Amino acid sequence: MDLFVSGFPLDLDESKLAKLFEIYGITVKSAKVIKDRSTGFSRGFGFVTIEDKEEAQRAIAKINGQFFEGSRITVKEAKAKASKPDSYVVPIRWKEKIDCEGDL
Repeated sequence: MDLFVSGFPLDLDESKLAKLFEIYGITVKSAKVIKDRSTGFSRGFGFVTIEDKEEAQRAIAKINGQFFEGSRITVKEAKAKASKPDSYVVPIRWKEKIDCEGDL
């Protein structure tokens, strides 16, 4: 199960994020800190994958709302990312030729 984790310090890396969960006895399969593309700095949120669903629920119960290095951590089940359409469809009204009289 993937968990969404937010509110952590901006200097937190993947290994520290995983260790945060391991302190509570949670086995982490993977941890990912989301970084800003232009600066490379953490955006303050990430994802943790835990294989066992019951263990993931326990992690939410134990860690959500706790303080870590001065920041309150939010942990909840990650929602599926909304899919983008395969291609953008130009509205029909934009395809129509507009005839106008006079100057615009």
